[in-house]
Amino acid sequence: MHRTLAAMGCLLAVCTGAARAQSGASPYQLPDFSATQVLHTSRYDVTMQVYWTSRAVRAQYNPSLARLYILGKNAVYNLTQYPDGSRTCVDFPLDRGMGLPNLLELLQAATVTRTSLGIEVVEGHKSRIERVVAAAPGGKTSEFTVWLADDLKGIPIKIESQHTGMKITAVYRDIVFATADSALVTPPGRCIPWDKMGQIAEHKVFE
Repeated sequence: MHRTLAAMGCLLAVCTGAARAQSGASPYQLPDFSATQVLHTSRYDVTMQVYWTSRAVRAQYNPSLARLYILGKNAVYNLTQYPDGSRTCVDFPLDRGMGLPNLLELLQAATVTRTSLGIEVVEGHKSRIERVVAAAPGGKTSEFTVWLADDLKGIPIKIESQHTGMKITAVYRDIVFATADSALVTPPGRCIPWDKMGQIAEHKVFE
């Protein structure tokens, strides 16, 4: 009996040590890709196109509305294109941008601590599960779980988060390895700060 308990204790110590060894601060180095993001919440399901590059993440909600995050800037850009071809850009602090969250932004945080949780098949892909704590440039932290597909060069196939106050699950499909057109991941030369949105009508057409 004592030997059994001792063996179980050693096994527990080994397992605990292994789990700790798998945890560390390591940013996500993913290849450029685009995908269809299917976003599930308790209130709605939404589908949109997303683009990932080494320096930016873009969510295209529909042909008229998009959200753009540039790595290293504590800001997001909300982009609107009108039927007459004119456009507006509003520059928001990272935690105040309008629109649905793009969970891929969390993977480009300033500091990312990753802990391995095992293996699971999701959407037909064998995936590594990781628990992640991400600290954005402004210091705000988010906790979430990500499933990284081994056969897709580690691209996330699923992300779960509650950082907005409700559970959000994003599933990624139709993944294509490609670099987005630079126009999609570069903000316009002129953007209106969020606290001056009342002046948008005066600066509606952007080059």
